[in-house]
Amino acid sequence: MSQEHNAEFQLPEVEKAAEVLDSLYAEAFFAKMAEFGHVPQTESDAMAMLEAAAQLDAVDNDPVVKQAQEQGSAYAVANDSLKEVLSQSEIPTFQQDESVGIKQAAYALAQDPSLYASVLAVKAAEAEAIAEHESELLESGEYDE
Repeated sequence: MSQEHNAEFQLPEVEKAAEVLDSLYAEAFFAKMAEFGHVPQTESDAMAMLEAAAQLDAVDNDPVVKQAQEQGSAYAVANDSLKEVLSQSEIPTFQQDESVGIKQAAYALAQDPSLYASVLAVKAAEAEAIAEHESELLESGEYDE
């Protein structure tokens, strides 16, 4: 491998990689929201939308919510109720094969070399942190293999 090729591919700093991934997330998020007709008109709107999405993710990952989902998904119940109301009003409901959207997004994202480098940088930092943690556990005698 030539020196020139090595110089072309260097992992970005973790902070820069995180910025790239955050930017990519925001781009994908707003593209998806635009498909549903929700486009922020101001930067404040955009921040509010991102914050609401983060809060919904937090709710979705909450142990109490997960326990409730095991007994029956609150989202599925709400979605089924909404579909029922829409069908009674003769309003068509949204149907899309989720795998098609995922494949389209994956293909589009695979075209961006900065995304690949950013993911590698973040994952390398995570692996380093795990290795350091395991090393500390080994040194303290708390690690069982």
